[in-house]
Amino acid sequence: MADLIPAIASFLSFGINGTANKDSMNKVGRHKTIVYGYALISAILLAGALIFRLDLAIPQRLLFLYLLDIIIGAGAVIAYYKAMDLGRSSTTLALSQSYVLLVLLAGVLLLGEKLSLPQVAGSLIILFSAIAISIPKDGRLEGGTIFLPVTIIGWTAYYSIIKIFVDSLGPYSATVVLESGIFVIVSLFYFVRGKDLSLPERIGWPSIGVQQVTACLGSVFYSMSVLVIGAGLTSAIGSGSLIVNSIASYLWLKEKLDARTYLAIVAMVVGLILIAI
Repeated sequence: MADLIPAIASFLSFGINGTANKDSMNKVGRHKTIVYGYALISAILLAGALIFRLDLAIPQRLLFLYLLDIIIGAGAVIAYYKAMDLGRSSTTLALSQSYVLLVLLAGVLLLGEKLSLPQVAGSLIILFSAIAISIPKDGRLEGGTIFLPVTIIGWTAYYSIIKIFVDSLGPYSATVVLESGIFVIVSLFYFVRGKDLSLPERIGWPSIGVQQVTACLGSVFYSMSVLVIGAGLTSAIGSGSLIVNSIASYLWLKEKLDARTYLAIVAMVVGLILIAI
């Protein structure tokens, strides 16, 4: 049970992060939310690495893979924020969790990770509950969902490859180099496209602050969990962030929760319990 603590801490952090992201976008826009959020995340992580004198050198044999991973990660993030900007926080996060099944398969087939039957069952319950939340009653998806296939495929690759860097550099150093790399790629992308990246209005600073603190914690705990229980199981438990996000979106953004959402949240809790057995 103690092995699951980093994964649980990660999904708690990312659940709140998703809501803070949406609130920040509503106040200062998508591009500033991403760039300044990642700038602060990178600064905090780098400061921690300097304080503890951690080695951030990427082995030469992994340089090409590193460049590939941060480009894939940046592309997934850009598509995810675009989808969230056009839809609801809870719906976008729910549908994006489809990547979990692919990461589970990659963990088992490519990385040699082993899952017990209850863990597989719990992971599938969480995944299908997340998808159920994302589909409206009338069956029509929100406009932003057209961008989510890019996010799903990108996160599948990114969160599968991340284990290689965690094993090589350690969880914290891997988080620093990957998150900082994504910040550089995303910033260059928006700069080349001529987006407004001026200092955000003060009304958005609190949301950006919550966003970057929760993202830092979530990223570090996620890497720690990958080291302890593997990429596949970590991603499955991470889908539980939807529980926190749905509640936070209801309280913070006033997004409505229907009976189906409540049932899906209960199912996710059951899934998490099965994984913990």
